[in-house]
Amino acid sequence: MTVRSAFAKRMLGFALAAIMLVSLALPAFAQPAPLAEYAVLIDSATGQVLYEKNMEESISPSGLVKLMTALVAVESGTPLSNKVTVTSGALDPLGSGYRGISLVVGEQLTLEACLQGMVMDSANDAANVIAEVLGGDLDTFVKNMNEKATALGLQNTAFVNAHGLPEAGQKTTAYDMALILRHALSNPDFAELFGTQEATILATNYTTDTRSLITRCRMNRNNSDYAYDGSIGGVVGYGSESGWIIATAAVRDGRTLIAIAAKSESEDQLYSDAATLLDYGFESFTEHTFSGSEFSSGEIPLTESGVKVGTAVFTVASENVTVLLPADADPDKVVVRANSMPSAIEKNSTMEYTADLCYQNENGDCEVLIPNLLLTAHITLDAAQTEATQSTENMGTIATDDDGNPVTDNDGNVVTGTAGEEGEGNEKSGGFKKFILTLLKVLLIIIAVLAGLVLLFILSLVVIKQVKRAKKRKARARAAAERAARAQRRNNDRSYY
Repeated sequence: MTVRSAFAKRMLGFALAAIMLVSLALPAFAQPAPLAEYAVLIDSATGQVLYEKNMEESISPSGLVKLMTALVAVESGTPLSNKVTVTSGALDPLGSGYRGISLVVGEQLTLEACLQGMVMDSANDAANVIAEVLGGDLDTFVKNMNEKATALGLQNTAFVNAHGLPEAGQKTTAYDMALILRHALSNPDFAELFGTQEATILATNYTTDTRSLITRCRMNRNNSDYAYDGSIGGVVGYGSESGWIIATAAVRDGRTLIAIAAKSESEDQLYSDAATLLDYGFESFTEHTFSGSEFSSGEIPLTESGVKVGTAVFTVASENVTVLLPADADPDKVVVRANSMPSAIEKNSTMEYTADLCYQNENGDCEVLIPNLLLTAHITLDAAQTEATQSTENMGTIATDDDGNPVTDNDGNVVTGTAGEEGEGNEKSGGFKKFILTLLKVLLIIIAVLAGLVLLFILSLVVIKQVKRAKKRKARARAAAERAARAQRRNNDRSYY
Protein backbone atom coordinates (compact mmCIF):
# COMPACT_ATOMS: atom_id res chain seq x y z
CA MET A 1 0.00 0.00 0.00
CA THR A 2 1.43 3.37 -1.02
CA VAL A 3 1.51 6.42 1.25
CA ARG A 4 -0.89 8.25 -1.08
CA SER A 5 -3.49 5.44 -1.04
CA ALA A 6 -3.27 5.12 2.75
CA PHE A 7 -3.80 8.85 3.14
CA ALA A 8 -6.82 8.74 0.79
CA LYS A 9 -8.43 5.94 2.81
CA ARG A 10 -7.80 7.81 6.06
CA MET A 11 -9.45 10.97 4.68
CA LEU A 12 -12.43 8.94 3.40
CA GLY A 13 -12.87 7.50 6.87
CA PHE A 14 -12.84 10.97 8.44
CA ALA A 15 -15.44 12.13 5.88
CA LEU A 16 -17.77 9.21 6.60
CA ALA A 17 -17.46 9.80 10.34
CA ALA A 18 -18.25 13.49 9.90
CA ILE A 19 -21.33 12.66 7.79
CA MET A 20 -22.56 10.25 10.48
CA LEU A 21 -22.09 12.86 13.23
CA VAL A 22 -23.98 15.47 11.22
CA SER A 23 -26.82 13.08 10.48
CA LEU A 24 -27.13 12.21 14.17
CA ALA A 25 -27.34 15.91 15.03
CA LEU A 26 -30.26 16.53 12.65
CA PRO A 27 -33.84 16.04 13.92
CA ALA A 28 -35.69 12.90 12.92
CA PHE A 29 -37.81 14.90 10.46
CA ALA A 30 -36.39 18.10 9.00
CA GLN A 31 -38.73 21.05 8.51
CA PRO A 32 -39.89 21.57 4.91
CA ALA A 33 -38.41 24.46 2.95
CA PRO A 34 -41.00 25.59 0.39
CA LEU A 35 -39.77 28.23 -2.05
CA ALA A 36 -43.11 30.02 -2.04
CA GLU A 37 -43.02 33.25 -0.02
CA TYR A 38 -46.15 32.35 1.97
CA ALA A 39 -47.24 28.90 3.13
CA VAL A 40 -49.23 27.07 5.77
CA LEU A 41 -50.13 23.45 6.53
CA ILE A 42 -53.00 22.61 8.90
CA ASP A 43 -54.77 19.53 10.18
CA SER A 44 -58.36 19.74 8.94
CA ALA A 45 -59.85 17.91 11.94
CA THR A 46 -58.48 20.23 14.63
CA GLY A 47 -57.21 23.30 12.76
CA GLN A 48 -53.74 22.70 14.25
CA VAL A 49 -50.98 24.50 12.34
CA LEU A 50 -48.24 22.00 11.44
CA TYR A 51 -46.06 24.40 9.45
CA GLU A 52 -46.18 28.08 8.58
CA LYS A 53 -44.17 30.61 6.61
CA ASN A 54 -45.40 34.20 6.75
CA MET A 55 -48.93 32.80 7.11
CA GLU A 56 -50.37 35.95 8.71
CA GLU A 57 -48.94 38.43 6.18
CA SER A 58 -51.34 40.07 3.74
CA ILE A 59 -51.45 38.65 0.21
CA SER A 60 -53.64 38.88 -2.88
CA PRO A 61 -55.99 35.87 -2.92
CA SER A 62 -56.12 35.79 -6.74
CA GLY A 63 -58.18 32.79 -7.97
CA LEU A 64 -58.59 31.41 -4.44
CA VAL A 65 -61.38 33.98 -4.00
CA LYS A 66 -63.49 31.40 -5.81
CA LEU A 67 -63.30 29.15 -2.73
CA MET A 68 -65.43 31.65 -0.82
CA THR A 69 -67.69 32.26 -3.83
CA ALA A 70 -68.39 28.53 -4.07
CA LEU A 71 -68.89 28.22 -0.30
CA VAL A 72 -71.46 31.04 -0.16
CA ALA A 73 -73.20 29.57 -3.22
CA VAL A 74 -73.61 26.03 -1.88
CA GLU A 75 -74.61 27.30 1.57
CA SER A 76 -77.34 29.48 0.05
CA GLY A 77 -79.53 26.40 -0.27
CA THR A 78 -80.25 27.09 -3.95
CA PRO A 79 -80.66 23.75 -5.81
CA LEU A 80 -77.68 23.12 -8.07
CA SER A 81 -80.06 21.97 -10.82
CA ASN A 82 -81.62 25.46 -11.08
CA LYS A 83 -81.18 27.16 -14.45
CA VAL A 84 -79.38 30.53 -14.44
CA THR A 85 -79.29 33.14 -17.21
CA VAL A 86 -76.14 34.98 -18.25
CA THR A 87 -76.57 38.77 -18.32
CA SER A 88 -74.49 41.70 -19.48
CA GLY A 89 -74.47 42.87 -15.86
CA ALA A 90 -72.35 39.82 -15.04
CA LEU A 91 -70.02 39.88 -18.06
CA ASP A 92 -69.42 43.59 -18.74
CA PRO A 93 -67.49 44.33 -15.50
CA LEU A 94 -64.91 41.67 -16.46
CA GLY A 95 -63.65 43.57 -19.49
CA SER A 96 -61.62 41.41 -21.88
CA GLY A 97 -58.81 38.87 -21.76
CA TYR A 98 -60.10 37.04 -18.68
CA ARG A 99 -60.12 33.28 -18.16
CA GLY A 100 -63.62 31.83 -18.66
CA ILE A 101 -65.81 29.19 -20.26
CA SER A 102 -67.06 31.44 -23.10
CA LEU A 103 -70.46 32.31 -21.66
CA VAL A 104 -72.61 34.73 -23.69
CA VAL A 105 -75.44 37.06 -22.74
CA GLY A 106 -78.79 35.25 -22.74
CA GLU A 107 -77.26 31.78 -22.37
CA GLN A 108 -78.93 29.47 -19.86
CA LEU A 109 -77.22 26.67 -17.95
CA THR A 110 -77.43 25.07 -14.51
CA LEU A 111 -75.95 26.53 -11.36
CA GLU A 112 -73.94 23.32 -10.99
CA ALA A 113 -72.39 23.85 -14.44
CA CYS A 114 -71.35 27.37 -13.47
CA LEU A 115 -69.84 26.12 -10.22
CA GLN A 116 -67.93 23.38 -12.05
CA GLY A 117 -66.55 25.87 -14.53
CA MET A 118 -65.54 28.25 -11.74
CA VAL A 119 -63.96 25.74 -9.33
CA MET A 120 -62.38 23.36 -11.86
CA ASP A 121 -61.30 25.81 -14.58
CA SER A 122 -61.14 29.07 -12.57
CA ALA A 123 -63.73 30.60 -14.93
CA ASN A 124 -64.25 34.27 -14.07
CA ASP A 125 -67.40 34.65 -16.18
CA ALA A 126 -69.03 31.75 -14.31
CA ALA A 127 -68.07 33.35 -10.97
CA ASN A 128 -69.83 36.62 -11.85
CA VAL A 129 -72.93 34.83 -13.14
CA ILE A 130 -73.18 32.91 -9.84
CA ALA A 131 -72.70 36.12 -7.84
CA GLU A 132 -75.34 38.11 -9.75
CA VAL A 133 -77.95 35.34 -9.70
CA LEU A 134 -77.60 34.42 -6.03
CA GLY A 135 -76.94 37.91 -4.69
CA GLY A 136 -79.41 39.79 -6.88
CA ASP A 137 -76.45 41.94 -7.89
CA LEU A 138 -72.67 41.64 -7.68
CA ASP A 139 -72.20 44.02 -4.74
CA THR A 140 -74.73 42.21 -2.55
CA PHE A 141 -73.07 38.85 -3.15
CA VAL A 142 -69.64 40.26 -2.27
CA LYS A 143 -71.20 41.66 0.91
CA ASN A 144 -72.41 38.12 1.72
CA MET A 145 -68.86 36.83 1.15
CA ASN A 146 -67.44 39.33 3.63
CA GLU A 147 -70.15 38.53 6.17
CA LYS A 148 -69.20 34.86 5.90
CA ALA A 149 -65.54 35.76 6.42
CA THR A 150 -66.50 37.65 9.58
CA ALA A 151 -68.59 34.71 10.81
CA LEU A 152 -65.52 32.47 10.39
CA GLY A 153 -63.47 34.89 12.49
CA LEU A 154 -61.23 36.04 9.62
CA GLN A 155 -59.96 39.47 10.56
CA ASN A 156 -57.38 39.83 7.78
CA THR A 157 -59.56 39.05 4.77
CA ALA A 158 -61.63 41.40 2.62
CA PHE A 159 -63.31 40.60 -0.70
CA VAL A 160 -64.06 43.15 -3.42
CA ASN A 161 -65.21 40.80 -6.18
CA ALA A 162 -66.34 37.20 -6.61
CA HIS A 163 -63.74 36.06 -9.16
CA GLY A 164 -60.34 37.13 -7.84
CA LEU A 165 -59.07 39.36 -10.66
CA PRO A 166 -56.83 42.14 -9.23
CA GLU A 167 -58.78 44.93 -7.56
CA ALA A 168 -57.79 47.43 -4.87
CA GLY A 169 -58.78 46.43 -1.34
CA GLN A 170 -58.98 42.68 -1.94
CA LYS A 171 -56.73 40.88 0.53
CA THR A 172 -56.30 37.76 2.63
CA THR A 173 -53.60 35.63 4.30
CA ALA A 174 -52.43 32.08 3.70
CA TYR A 175 -53.83 31.11 7.11
CA ASP A 176 -57.25 32.65 6.41
CA MET A 177 -57.51 30.79 3.11
CA ALA A 178 -56.70 27.53 4.93
CA LEU A 179 -59.51 28.23 7.42
CA ILE A 180 -61.95 28.96 4.59
CA LEU A 181 -61.09 25.66 2.89
CA ARG A 182 -61.28 23.78 6.19
CA HIS A 183 -64.83 25.02 6.77
CA ALA A 184 -65.86 24.52 3.15
CA LEU A 185 -64.77 20.87 3.05
CA SER A 186 -67.38 20.08 5.70
CA ASN A 187 -70.07 20.88 3.09
CA PRO A 188 -70.71 17.79 0.90
CA ASP A 189 -71.64 19.83 -2.20
CA PHE A 190 -68.47 21.88 -1.96
CA ALA A 191 -66.30 18.82 -1.29
CA GLU A 192 -67.67 17.14 -4.42
CA LEU A 193 -66.99 20.21 -6.59
CA PHE A 194 -63.53 20.65 -5.10
CA GLY A 195 -62.54 17.05 -5.84
CA THR A 196 -64.07 16.62 -9.33
CA GLN A 197 -61.40 15.84 -11.94
CA GLU A 198 -63.50 15.87 -15.12
CA ALA A 199 -66.97 17.14 -16.00
CA THR A 200 -69.07 18.03 -19.05
CA ILE A 201 -71.29 21.08 -19.46
CA LEU A 202 -74.18 20.05 -21.70
CA ALA A 203 -75.44 21.99 -24.72
CA THR A 204 -77.37 25.15 -23.92
CA ASN A 205 -79.92 27.35 -25.69
CA TYR A 206 -76.99 29.16 -27.40
CA THR A 207 -74.79 26.25 -28.45
CA THR A 208 -75.23 22.63 -29.49
CA ASP A 209 -71.67 21.84 -28.42
CA THR A 210 -70.72 20.49 -25.02
CA ARG A 211 -67.91 21.92 -22.90
CA SER A 212 -65.39 19.47 -21.44
CA LEU A 213 -63.81 20.49 -18.15
CA ILE A 214 -60.61 19.14 -16.56
CA THR A 215 -59.52 20.40 -13.17
CA ARG A 216 -56.82 23.03 -13.44
CA CYS A 217 -55.07 21.63 -10.33
CA ARG A 218 -52.69 19.03 -11.70
CA MET A 219 -52.17 17.49 -8.27
CA ASN A 220 -55.77 16.29 -8.55
CA ARG A 221 -55.38 14.63 -11.97
CA ASN A 222 -54.71 10.89 -11.89
CA ASN A 223 -52.78 10.97 -15.19
CA SER A 224 -50.63 14.00 -14.34
CA ASP A 225 -46.93 14.05 -13.52
CA TYR A 226 -47.88 16.14 -10.48
CA ALA A 227 -50.63 13.76 -9.24
CA TYR A 228 -50.54 13.50 -5.44
CA ASP A 229 -51.48 10.31 -3.64
CA GLY A 230 -54.59 10.95 -1.54
CA SER A 231 -55.49 14.29 -3.17
CA ILE A 232 -59.10 15.33 -2.62
CA GLY A 233 -58.98 18.46 -4.73
CA GLY A 234 -57.34 21.78 -5.35
CA VAL A 235 -57.79 25.29 -6.73
CA VAL A 236 -55.01 27.17 -8.51
CA GLY A 237 -54.71 30.90 -9.20
CA TYR A 238 -52.23 33.19 -10.94
CA GLY A 239 -51.60 36.92 -11.08
CA SER A 240 -48.81 38.86 -12.72
CA GLU A 241 -47.97 40.50 -9.38
CA SER A 242 -49.15 37.83 -6.93
CA GLY A 243 -47.55 34.90 -8.75
CA TRP A 244 -48.86 31.35 -8.51
CA ILE A 245 -51.09 30.33 -5.58
CA ILE A 246 -52.69 27.02 -4.60
CA ALA A 247 -55.14 25.64 -2.05
CA THR A 248 -55.12 21.86 -1.89
CA ALA A 249 -56.00 19.02 0.48
CA ALA A 250 -55.23 15.32 0.79
CA VAL A 251 -56.26 12.36 2.94
CA ARG A 252 -54.10 9.47 4.15
CA ASP A 253 -54.90 6.95 6.88
CA GLY A 254 -57.99 8.94 7.86
CA ARG A 255 -56.05 12.19 8.34
CA THR A 256 -56.96 15.22 6.19
CA LEU A 257 -54.36 17.94 5.69
CA ILE A 258 -54.77 21.32 3.99
CA ALA A 259 -51.87 23.13 2.30
CA ILE A 260 -51.68 26.70 1.02
CA ALA A 261 -48.69 28.00 -0.95
CA ALA A 262 -48.64 31.54 -2.35
CA LYS A 263 -46.36 33.58 -4.59
CA SER A 264 -44.47 30.76 -6.24
CA GLU A 265 -42.45 31.77 -9.28
CA SER A 266 -43.70 28.94 -11.51
CA GLU A 267 -46.42 26.32 -11.69
CA ASP A 268 -43.81 23.57 -11.29
CA GLN A 269 -42.55 25.18 -8.09
CA LEU A 270 -46.13 25.58 -6.86
CA TYR A 271 -46.91 21.86 -7.03
CA SER A 272 -43.52 20.96 -5.60
CA ASP A 273 -44.10 23.27 -2.61
CA ALA A 274 -47.59 21.89 -1.97
CA ALA A 275 -46.38 18.28 -2.18
CA THR A 276 -43.47 19.05 0.16
CA LEU A 277 -45.84 20.49 2.75
CA LEU A 278 -48.26 17.57 2.57
CA ASP A 279 -45.47 14.97 2.71
CA TYR A 280 -44.11 16.64 5.82
CA GLY A 281 -47.49 16.53 7.51
CA PHE A 282 -48.20 12.88 6.71
CA GLU A 283 -44.70 11.54 7.43
CA SER A 284 -43.48 13.61 10.36
CA PHE A 285 -46.35 13.62 12.87
CA THR A 286 -47.90 11.11 15.24
CA GLU A 287 -51.42 11.40 16.62
CA HIS A 288 -51.87 11.74 20.40
CA THR A 289 -55.14 11.96 22.32
CA PHE A 290 -55.53 13.67 25.70
CA SER A 291 -58.49 13.60 28.07
CA GLY A 292 -60.23 16.95 28.49
CA SER A 293 -60.54 16.32 32.23
CA GLU A 294 -56.73 16.26 32.59
CA PHE A 295 -56.82 20.06 32.68
CA SER A 296 -58.14 21.73 35.83
CA SER A 297 -58.25 25.45 36.51
CA GLY A 298 -58.28 24.93 40.27
CA GLU A 299 -61.10 26.21 42.48
CA ILE A 300 -62.48 29.64 41.56
CA PRO A 301 -64.95 31.32 43.97
CA LEU A 302 -68.59 31.28 42.85
CA THR A 303 -70.40 34.42 43.95
CA GLU A 304 -73.94 35.76 44.04
CA SER A 305 -74.31 39.53 44.38
CA GLY A 306 -70.71 39.66 45.55
CA VAL A 307 -71.14 36.97 48.24
CA LYS A 308 -69.33 33.63 47.90
CA VAL A 309 -71.82 30.77 47.55
CA GLY A 310 -69.60 28.00 46.18
CA THR A 311 -66.69 27.13 43.90
CA ALA A 312 -66.23 26.48 40.17
CA VAL A 313 -63.61 24.23 38.58
CA PHE A 314 -63.04 24.48 34.80
CA THR A 315 -61.96 21.62 32.54
CA VAL A 316 -61.82 21.25 28.75
CA ALA A 317 -65.37 20.72 27.48
CA SER A 318 -64.40 18.04 24.93
CA GLU A 319 -64.06 14.58 26.39
CA ASN A 320 -60.91 13.99 24.33
CA VAL A 321 -58.54 16.31 22.46
CA THR A 322 -56.45 14.93 19.59
CA VAL A 323 -53.24 16.63 18.52
CA LEU A 324 -50.41 15.85 16.07
CA LEU A 325 -46.85 15.89 17.43
CA PRO A 326 -43.51 15.42 15.68
CA ALA A 327 -42.12 11.94 16.16
CA ASP A 328 -39.37 13.17 18.48
CA ALA A 329 -41.73 15.30 20.65
CA ASP A 330 -42.49 14.39 24.27
CA PRO A 331 -46.28 14.06 24.88
CA ASP A 332 -45.72 14.88 28.56
CA LYS A 333 -44.83 18.43 27.54
CA VAL A 334 -48.32 19.08 26.16
CA VAL A 335 -50.11 21.44 28.54
CA VAL A 336 -53.35 23.41 28.61
CA ARG A 337 -53.18 27.10 29.44
CA ALA A 338 -56.38 28.99 30.20
CA ASN A 339 -57.03 32.36 28.59
CA SER A 340 -57.92 35.18 31.01
CA MET A 341 -59.56 33.20 33.78
CA PRO A 342 -61.42 35.47 36.27
CA SER A 343 -60.69 35.73 39.98
CA ALA A 344 -64.36 34.93 40.71
CA ILE A 345 -67.39 33.67 38.75
CA GLU A 346 -70.85 35.18 39.22
CA LYS A 347 -73.56 32.56 39.67
CA ASN A 348 -75.62 31.94 36.49
CA SER A 349 -73.01 33.80 34.40
CA THR A 350 -73.23 33.19 30.62
CA MET A 351 -69.58 34.06 29.94
CA GLU A 352 -67.56 31.52 27.94
CA TYR A 353 -63.92 30.75 28.79
CA THR A 354 -61.27 29.13 26.61
CA ALA A 355 -57.80 27.63 26.86
CA ASP A 356 -54.94 26.85 24.44
CA LEU A 357 -53.37 23.44 24.04
CA CYS A 358 -49.62 24.11 23.99
CA TYR A 359 -46.27 22.34 23.72
CA GLN A 360 -43.73 23.47 26.32
CA ASN A 361 -40.28 23.86 24.78
CA GLU A 362 -36.96 23.31 26.52
CA ASN A 363 -36.60 27.04 27.16
CA GLY A 364 -40.00 27.18 28.86
CA ASP A 365 -41.82 28.85 26.00
CA CYS A 366 -45.15 27.44 24.92
CA GLU A 367 -46.00 26.82 21.28
CA VAL A 368 -49.77 26.89 20.72
CA LEU A 369 -50.97 23.68 19.07
CA ILE A 370 -54.74 24.16 19.21
CA PRO A 371 -56.11 27.57 20.28
CA ASN A 372 -59.34 28.48 22.07
CA LEU A 373 -60.57 25.14 23.40
CA LEU A 374 -63.94 25.69 25.09
CA LEU A 375 -63.97 25.14 28.85
CA THR A 376 -66.84 23.86 30.97
CA ALA A 377 -67.48 24.68 34.65
CA HIS A 378 -68.17 22.15 37.40
CA ILE A 379 -70.08 23.91 40.21
CA THR A 380 -70.01 23.00 43.91
CA LEU A 381 -72.27 25.00 46.27
CA ASP A 382 -71.22 25.72 49.83
CA ALA A 383 -73.02 23.69 52.54
CA ALA A 384 -74.94 26.71 53.92
CA GLN A 385 -76.13 27.61 50.41
CA THR A 386 -77.27 24.04 49.77
CA GLU A 387 -79.22 23.92 53.06
CA ALA A 388 -80.85 27.28 52.32
CA THR A 389 -81.91 26.06 48.90
CA GLN A 390 -83.34 22.84 50.30
CA SER A 391 -85.11 24.79 53.09
CA THR A 392 -86.72 27.05 50.50
CA GLU A 393 -87.80 24.08 48.42
CA ASN A 394 -89.38 22.36 51.48
CA MET A 395 -91.13 25.49 52.79
CA GLY A 396 -94.36 24.75 50.88
CA THR A 397 -97.42 27.02 50.88
CA ILE A 398 -98.50 29.36 53.71
CA ALA A 399 -102.00 28.75 55.15
CA THR A 400 -104.28 31.84 55.32
CA ASP A 401 -107.62 32.69 56.93
CA ASP A 402 -110.72 34.20 55.24
CA ASP A 403 -109.14 37.67 55.26
CA GLY A 404 -105.91 36.41 53.68
CA ASN A 405 -103.85 36.67 56.89
CA PRO A 406 -101.30 33.89 57.70
CA VAL A 407 -102.60 31.19 60.06
CA THR A 408 -100.49 30.62 63.20
CA ASP A 409 -100.42 27.77 65.68
CA ASN A 410 -100.62 28.05 69.51
CA ASP A 411 -96.94 29.04 69.67
CA GLY A 412 -97.34 31.84 67.13
CA ASN A 413 -95.60 30.00 64.27
CA VAL A 414 -96.89 30.37 60.72
CA VAL A 415 -98.68 27.24 59.49
CA THR A 416 -97.33 25.90 56.14
CA GLY A 417 -98.12 22.97 53.91
CA THR A 418 -95.91 21.09 51.43
CA ALA A 419 -96.72 20.74 47.75
CA GLY A 420 -99.99 18.85 47.33
CA GLU A 421 -100.99 19.44 51.01
CA GLU A 422 -103.03 22.31 52.46
CA GLY A 423 -103.87 23.29 56.04
CA GLU A 424 -107.39 22.71 57.24
CA GLY A 425 -108.07 26.47 57.60
CA ASN A 426 -106.70 27.15 54.18
CA GLU A 427 -108.81 24.42 52.64
CA LYS A 428 -112.00 25.87 54.15
CA SER A 429 -111.30 29.54 53.53
CA GLY A 430 -109.61 29.34 50.15
CA GLY A 431 -111.80 26.83 48.34
CA PHE A 432 -114.87 29.07 47.89
CA LYS A 433 -112.73 32.06 46.90
CA LYS A 434 -110.91 30.03 44.27
CA PHE A 435 -114.25 28.85 42.84
CA ILE A 436 -115.57 32.43 42.58
CA LEU A 437 -112.33 33.70 41.00
CA THR A 438 -112.29 30.87 38.47
CA LEU A 439 -115.94 31.53 37.58
CA LEU A 440 -115.25 35.25 37.07
CA LYS A 441 -112.26 34.46 34.84
CA VAL A 442 -114.37 32.15 32.67
CA LEU A 443 -117.13 34.79 32.35
CA LEU A 444 -114.60 37.48 31.39
CA ILE A 445 -113.12 35.21 28.73
CA ILE A 446 -116.59 34.47 27.29
CA ILE A 447 -117.46 38.20 27.25
CA ALA A 448 -114.14 39.04 25.56
CA VAL A 449 -114.68 36.36 22.88
CA LEU A 450 -118.26 37.56 22.18
CA ALA A 451 -117.10 41.17 21.99
CA GLY A 452 -114.36 40.17 19.58
CA LEU A 453 -116.81 38.31 17.35
CA VAL A 454 -119.20 41.28 17.30
CA LEU A 455 -116.36 43.65 16.41
CA LEU A 456 -115.16 41.31 13.69
CA PHE A 457 -118.71 41.13 12.25
CA ILE A 458 -119.00 44.93 12.21
CA LEU A 459 -115.60 45.29 10.52
CA SER A 460 -116.61 42.72 7.92
CA LEU A 461 -119.77 44.69 7.10
CA VAL A 462 -117.74 47.89 6.74
CA VAL A 463 -115.20 46.21 4.45
CA ILE A 464 -117.92 44.67 2.28
CA LYS A 465 -119.67 48.04 1.97
CA GLN A 466 -116.44 49.76 0.98
CA VAL A 467 -115.65 47.06 -1.60
CA LYS A 468 -119.10 47.48 -3.16
CA ARG A 469 -118.67 51.26 -3.32
CA ALA A 470 -115.26 50.86 -4.95
CA LYS A 471 -116.72 48.53 -7.56
CA LYS A 472 -119.48 51.02 -8.35
CA ARG A 473 -116.97 53.85 -8.70
CA LYS A 474 -114.85 51.77 -11.05
CA ALA A 475 -117.92 50.80 -13.11
CA ARG A 476 -118.94 54.47 -13.43
CA ALA A 477 -115.39 55.43 -14.40
CA ARG A 478 -115.26 52.71 -17.08
CA ALA A 479 -118.63 53.81 -18.48
CA ALA A 480 -117.48 57.44 -18.64
CA ALA A 481 -114.27 56.39 -20.36
CA GLU A 482 -116.17 54.36 -22.93
CA ARG A 483 -118.50 57.29 -23.67
CA ALA A 484 -115.52 59.59 -24.13
CA ALA A 485 -113.84 57.07 -26.41
CA ARG A 486 -116.95 56.74 -28.60
CA ALA A 487 -117.20 60.53 -28.84
CA GLN A 488 -113.56 60.74 -29.86
CA ARG A 489 -114.01 58.06 -32.51
CA ARG A 490 -116.96 59.99 -33.96
CA ASN A 491 -114.86 63.16 -34.12
CA ASN A 492 -112.01 61.23 -35.76
CA ASP A 493 -114.40 59.81 -38.36
CA ARG A 494 -115.55 63.32 -39.30
CA SER A 495 -111.95 64.54 -39.55
CA TYR A 496 -110.56 61.78 -41.84
CA TYR A 497 -113.52 61.10 -44.12
